[in-house]
Amino acid sequence: MLISTRTIQLALTQPVRVGDTVEFEDAWGYVERITFTYVTIRTWDERRKIIPLQYFMSHPLENLTVTNASLIKPNLGRLSHGCRAGT
Repeated sequence: MLISTRTIQLALTQPVRVGDTVEFEDAWGYVERITFTYVTIRTWDERRKIIPLQYFMSHPLENLTVTNASLIKPNLGRLSHGCRAGT
């Protein structure tokens, strides 16, 4: 079995783990799966980005998780057009 150097790099440095909140290429989401060949990120709107591991490890990313992934959540709500802004 051939293991790529990117896989070894990911295993040793652990820049991300399953469940971490990351920002990658102007989209943020949760790391859902890490395999030998790809990383799956679940975005805030429930889409899945499947990124080849070699591409993922060769581009900058920001890990937004400080102590746990529940620190960052989207705030979605509805606001009426007749609602007054301010007091």
